[in-house]
Amino acid sequence: MTPYEILNHEFDSQIESVKSADEVILYGKTEIATIFLRALPSLGVKAPILVFDNGDFVNGQSSSLTLKCVVILCGKRKYTRECMMVSCNEYFNGCEILGWHTLYFGYITSVIRRRCDYRLLAETILKMPDEQNTIESLCCILTTKCTLSCVDCDMGCVFVKKPADEPVDLFNKRLNKITAFKPVSIIVLQGGEVLLHKQFPQIIYDCAKNPGIGVITIATNGTLIPSDEVCLAAKASGVMFRISDYGELSVNYERLVERLNEYDIPWEWYPRAEVWFTQGEMFLHGRDEKTNRECAARCFFNGNTVFFDGKVVPCDRTCTALIMGKNVYSNAVDVDNDFKKIDIDSVNNRENLWQMCDYCDYPMTIVEPAMQLIK
Repeated sequence: MTPYEILNHEFDSQIESVKSADEVILYGKTEIATIFLRALPSLGVKAPILVFDNGDFVNGQSSSLTLKCVVILCGKRKYTRECMMVSCNEYFNGCEILGWHTLYFGYITSVIRRRCDYRLLAETILKMPDEQNTIESLCCILTTKCTLSCVDCDMGCVFVKKPADEPVDLFNKRLNKITAFKPVSIIVLQGGEVLLHKQFPQIIYDCAKNPGIGVITIATNGTLIPSDEVCLAAKASGVMFRISDYGELSVNYERLVERLNEYDIPWEWYPRAEVWFTQGEMFLHGRDEKTNRECAARCFFNGNTVFFDGKVVPCDRTCTALIMGKNVYSNAVDVDNDFKKIDIDSVNNRENLWQMCDYCDYPMTIVEPAMQLIK
């Protein structure tokens, strides 16, 4: 059977199990759970849908666990789902346990009907359960323009002298080169403030056409309301929004949520205002390799591969260093030049990330949320 046939066969079996359940439990308060809260009803699921995280149900929900339950593991990483599977023996003994990838494929092809080659998309989806086969998360900086000027901007956009949008055709060409070598499980379209990009709807459609991309998300800071064109593109492409909570600075949060609900677009509120870390001044601290490797293993920001201005780098801080003209050593792949899969793998696996960790304060300190530069 082809990957497409395998996923369709598995989907038919899994969706029947979910439809026949008395209760559906989404294990893990993740972007995937956010998508499934809207996806499952659109797939014909009538049962109550609960979200379980950190040993309890969220938002005061409760389950009798005496009914026929199906648990969907919504962890993004393989290790997380393996841990969830073990804990299911304690929390949900006797329930049917499913992964999320097959059901997501069925949703994106039968309900959303994303405009891409489904046979190639199936190949991507089958690789996604093991992040060694994909770029787990690729954060794409589409514009360095922003409505805020955060002192501790994760991506270093405040250091760009002339903020600008990434040209659409160039971005699409570069992204296609990356996914030809290694598919992307979750792509995050962001800035700066990505809703400032003048051709953002086209970028959404272009990403949706790329079968080397699994899940598409948009990160915004809650200061702007997406246009109808952006919402239509997002809805047609199965996109979800992640709204970063910058406290009082996220002035249009309520109107933004109203607009997304109007178009039935999944969204989640990302609590950045609760904990805002500073990575410190950008200079080499002189720590040894062993210490910096320990820093990398425990880093709050570890896990985000970043794509900016034609360069793939292993973390947010490396992106900042790149913008500031610092030495990023062997921690960048220039997509505009010749490169090999091994080069992408090296950055994606963070083999030399410890070199960049020497630029960061460690441990990081918590500072005032989104403290603004004085202009």
